[in-house]
Amino acid sequence: MKPSVFTFILVIRVLQGFAQMPADCQETWIKTAGHPALREGGCNLIPSEDGNLYGCGFRENGTLLFKMTPDGMILWSYTVKLTSGMDERVTGFMEDSDGMLVGVGIFETPISTGFFFRFDPETKQILWVGQYPGQSISYLYTIVEKSLGGNFLSVCSYNDSPPPGSFDDANLIEIDRSTGKLTGINTAFSFGSSESILRAQIRHNKLYTAGRNTYGISYSQMRCALSCFDLQGNPQWARMTMYPDGYNARIYATDFCFDDSDMVTISYGDFNGSNPASSQFAVCKTDSLGKMHWTRLYTVAGNPKIISKNIIHVPDGYVLLVNTTAESTSTATYLIKTDKTGAIQWAKKFPDAISLRGEKGLVILDDYIYLISGYQQDILLAKVDHADGLVSTDCPLVEDAQISVTDIPTFSEPITYIQYPGISTTQNRQVSGSNSNLPVNSWCEMPCLGELCDNGIDDDGDGLVDCDDNDCLCEPLPCDKLYAPNVFTPNNDGINDYFYALASECMPTLKTFRIFSRWGELIFERNNFPTNQPDMGWDGRYKERDCASDVYIYLFEFENTKGEIEQLIGDVTLLR
Repeated sequence: MKPSVFTFILVIRVLQGFAQMPADCQETWIKTAGHPALREGGCNLIPSEDGNLYGCGFRENGTLLFKMTPDGMILWSYTVKLTSGMDERVTGFMEDSDGMLVGVGIFETPISTGFFFRFDPETKQILWVGQYPGQSISYLYTIVEKSLGGNFLSVCSYNDSPPPGSFDDANLIEIDRSTGKLTGINTAFSFGSSESILRAQIRHNKLYTAGRNTYGISYSQMRCALSCFDLQGNPQWARMTMYPDGYNARIYATDFCFDDSDMVTISYGDFNGSNPASSQFAVCKTDSLGKMHWTRLYTVAGNPKIISKNIIHVPDGYVLLVNTTAESTSTATYLIKTDKTGAIQWAKKFPDAISLRGEKGLVILDDYIYLISGYQQDILLAKVDHADGLVSTDCPLVEDAQISVTDIPTFSEPITYIQYPGISTTQNRQVSGSNSNLPVNSWCEMPCLGELCDNGIDDDGDGLVDCDDNDCLCEPLPCDKLYAPNVFTPNNDGINDYFYALASECMPTLKTFRIFSRWGELIFERNNFPTNQPDMGWDGRYKERDCASDVYIYLFEFENTKGEIEQLIGDVTLLR
C-alpha cells in the first residue's frame, strides 16, 4: 500500500524558551516513505549533530538525500543525479566536522564504477562529485574523515590491477576536502588474487578495516580479512580469519564495531563451500590486533541466501542486520540482537524488505535502534527498542525469526600485503539537483504514554507517580519558559483531554497557538488567549470531527520579558 500525495510544509524545530522534560520511554514505529509513482529504496542512516538523522537512498536511478526527526518526520528531501551512469547507490555516508554530508557509492556504466561527493545540507548545494576511473570495475564502500577539518579516506576494490597486483586488489585513497580530487595517499594492497575492503573506521589515530582476502586464486580460498593502517596508509597488521588455507570456504566481512578495545565483525558467505552466499552468517570478536576471542555461526531457518550488512554496539550486546540476496525465493531483512558472547536475545524478520551490501542501514540513537531499507517500491524506516526488538503488536511488516547459533574455530593468521601505487586519475563532474517531496506512511506504532500528573496513578509503569516522575513538571516554571507535554488523550474521561502549554505566572497570555497535521495542514488555531487554561487548548478535533490517533505538529508564539517574540515548535501524540 502506497501513501497518497500530500502537500508538505517544512517545519523546523525551534527550542527557544522550551523547558523539555525527559520522557521515560518513546514511541516505536515502522514507516514507509516514497512517492507513489516512483521507484525508491533506502541505503544509509546516520545521526546528525543536532539530534536528528540524515538518510540517503535512491529515487529511480538517482540519489535521494533527506533529513528526519527521531519520530520519523521528514524535514526535507533532495534528489540529484550524481553520475553519468545508470543506477547509482550510495554505499558509504557520513557527516563531516563542518556539518557537510560526504558519501561514496557505485554506479553502472554498464560496468560498476565508484563515485564520491560532498553536499551542503543547509544550502542544498553539491560541493563536488568525483568519479573513479571508468575503464574497469571499481567499488567504493566507505569514507571517513582523516582528522577534524582534514581530507577524507576511502577504500575500494579495483579490478584489472597492474603488476605486482593481481586481478582485483584493495585500494586506499585520499580525497581532497575542498576539491574532491585525489591527493596524498593512493596505495593498492595485494595478497592473493582478490582483495577488497568493505568497511573502515578511524580509532586512536589508526584506520581499522574489514573485508575479504584470498589465499590463492580459488573462490573457496576467500576469507574474512581484518587490517589496521596508520593514517599515512602504512599497514600495521593484517590477518586472515576463521579458516586456514586448505579449508573449503568463501567468506566476506562486511562491517564491524568496537566494544572497548575489541573489534566485533560480521561476515557472510559459504562456510563449507565456494558459493557466493548461504543461509549462514558469522560474528567474530577479536582484540585490537585481530587475535580471535570467539566466533559464532548463525543459520537462518528456511534456507534463504543471506548477505550480512551491519553490526552495531548497544549497551548490553550487539545488533546485527542481514538480508536475503536477489537469488532467494523471497526477500527479507533480518534484525537480530545478541549478548556480548554472541548468544541470541531476539530475532525479527521484515518480509519483502531488501537492502544492498556495503551500506550502513543501522544506527543507535538514545538507546533506540533505527533501520533503513527498501520495501517494495518505497523506503522502509523503523524505530525499534533494542531491549526486546518490539515495534508494535500485530504489525504485518515484522515477525519473529528463527535463527540458530553454533561455535566455529577461532582461527586468525597474520599476513603481509604487497603494496604498490594505486590508480590516480579521476573525473570531476558538475551536477545539480532539486528539492523533492517524500511522503511518509505510518504502518505500525507503539505510542509510549508518559506519566499523567496529579492523578495518583503510575500511568507509564515505571514505578514512579506524579511529581516523583521526571515526566511531571512540579516546580514553578521560570519566566520566558513554556512546557508542552508529548502525549494527550482526548477521550472525555476528564484526564489529559486537552493539549495546551504550561507557562509561568509572569506570562499571562500567549500570542498564537497552532496545530498542523504531519502533512502541514492547519487544523487548529487560537490567538491572544490566557495561559494555563486547559479549555483554551486543543481538544483533538477538526471541523467538529475527532482527529485520528497520530503525531501532530504544534507551534506556540509568546512574548518574552524583553518584548521579543519567541516560538516553541514540537510534536504531540494524540491517543484515543
